[in-house]
Amino acid sequence: MPSFKTLLSTLVVLLSVGVETVLARPSAPSSFPGFNTLFDLCLFPSTRKEWRELSKDQRVDYVNAVKCLQTLPSKSDPALVPGARTRYDDFHGVHITNSLGLLDFSGGIHLVGQFLPWHRYFIIAYETALRNECGYKGYHPYWNWTLDSGPGKDVRNSPVFDDKYGFGGNGAVAPTPPDTFSSTALPGGTGNGCVVSGPFKDMVLNIGPGPNVTYNPRCLSRSINPEVANKYLSTPNVTPLWSTKNYDEFSTMVEGDQKMGSPPIITFHGAGHYVIGGEANDFISSNADPTFYLHHAFVDALWTKWQNMDITGKRLYEISGPTKPFDTAKDREEVTLNYKFPANPVSKEITISKVINIGLFNTGGVGCYKYQF
Repeated sequence: MPSFKTLLSTLVVLLSVGVETVLARPSAPSSFPGFNTLFDLCLFPSTRKEWRELSKDQRVDYVNAVKCLQTLPSKSDPALVPGARTRYDDFHGVHITNSLGLLDFSGGIHLVGQFLPWHRYFIIAYETALRNECGYKGYHPYWNWTLDSGPGKDVRNSPVFDDKYGFGGNGAVAPTPPDTFSSTALPGGTGNGCVVSGPFKDMVLNIGPGPNVTYNPRCLSRSINPEVANKYLSTPNVTPLWSTKNYDEFSTMVEGDQKMGSPPIITFHGAGHYVIGGEANDFISSNADPTFYLHHAFVDALWTKWQNMDITGKRLYEISGPTKPFDTAKDREEVTLNYKFPANPVSKEITISKVINIGLFNTGGVGCYKYQF
């Protein structure tokens, strides 16, 4: 909570420059890190909206900004990600390299306590690049897949997959690819081949699949899966979140238990990738598909809603869980607010304490936004 001195100083500024002037600040891109802050104090949070709540022009603007990132030159270190050619590849490469800890149990960003804040920061960095490097004037949208899932619905008809005002449709019908250590195709996929329509039908992926970071140009594949949507992504799959009592319970319901089980329990986080299919089935390389960022923005929206359900404010800074996947030992290393995400080609070094609270009056953080439900 900001000090009285900080609040008083803010009030003086508001009175001196005029409320209208300060309210106008969010419309202009700001430098990283953070949006809509005044003296490191979040006063006017930007609003993230569900995809279908954007106007058609706003949807086109967002897609055009994504396509812009795919034309800008890469800033990745060629020694670390030699296949990167564009700024979009930089984000792809960061997710790939940060996902490797799941393979050797050394850490990473999946099945760990830092999963939610890492992806929150990742989406903030992506939104920042869209605005600052590609002139996008809006804020990051999310995809509420519960609106497209359940009895009588076919996720293929979601506006997210619209050819003109979305991300394009399915991949061509092709044989289901064999499973790999990082990619599994669930039954019910309807494509598997290259995306054949919409703004990303000619998209070229330069790195991946899996841990590959060498130059490997290929098409974007999809296999939209209505069975996954109706089984794992309808409202009843999300409702149990609101009865979880702490961060560990909430995070487990999002990602799954450390013991995983055999076969592993499929949670809505994983299902949100499987429903897109193709490249998105690959947990390491899943953000090759631009829909990744809308799915993870919704996961972030659900976490934000859960955080704000606690009137004491405790959840705004609650974090727990192992720093390494599959670690069930009693003396395991627990993630804390001081846990650091190292600098990379898309974002600066930061501690979880600076990203965990993105709401009104947070101070010194990198996020200042809310979700419209």
